[in-house]
Amino acid sequence: MNALDRYAKLKERVEALRAERDKAQGALDQLLDTLQTKYQCATVEEAKQKLADLEFKYNTQHSVFQEMLEKFEQDWRGQLGLT
Repeated sequence: MNALDRYAKLKERVEALRAERDKAQGALDQLLDTLQTKYQCATVEEAKQKLADLEFKYNTQHSVFQEMLEKFEQDWRGQLGLT
């Protein structure tokens, strides 16, 4: 393979990699735009923090609900027929 053939193959590979990079950049830009418009997060780090906060809030509320449900069932066991 001569130098011109090697150059042509390298050029073709570089162009393919550039196209792949541009496609990835477009997908990233679209995801960041969605984060901003739908979730009011400017960065991935903000989105991660928001998700952690929401998970904590969910888990806390779920625990409170479970406790309240157990107390309700205990208090009303006889009337509900839950022997």
